[in-house]
Amino acid sequence: MRDNPALNATSRPIYLVVPTEGTPTPYVTSIEPRRAEEGQTITFRAGAQNAHGNVTYRWTSDLEVLYEGEKREFNTTLSPGVHTIELQARDLRGNWSEPVTRSVTVEEDALRGFLYSTEFRIAVLIILIGVTMNFVGKHVVSKPREE
Repeated sequence: MRDNPALNATSRPIYLVVPTEGTPTPYVTSIEPRRAEEGQTITFRAGAQNAHGNVTYRWTSDLEVLYEGEKREFNTTLSPGVHTIELQARDLRGNWSEPVTRSVTVEEDALRGFLYSTEFRIAVLIILIGVTMNFVGKHVVSKPREE
């Protein structure tokens, strides 16, 4: 082996990055809370292994894409019901991982649910009819009978 006269103390080293094969492996760090009330903010956190450079995370529910971007954490609210949540990761090569699945339950606001229910609307209608009839009954002036 011979010394290369072109290299000297001011030459910069060259670093080679040899990527591993395959796709990134995402993992859910946390979903808090896993059982939320309607309108409550839910925080999603994730990470990925075997990623080639920066990672893009995609969180979806069974209804829509919730978030897609490089942040490992994001916040959102969900509609009432049981949501199947999937997390995927994509590396710089465009390789998407298999999804990781979790579930989140969002309870409907009981008062709001009641206010929009058919039962509540019928109860209000009955009360209004009763109040109207009571008012009319008290304020109807009857004429004395003529004999």
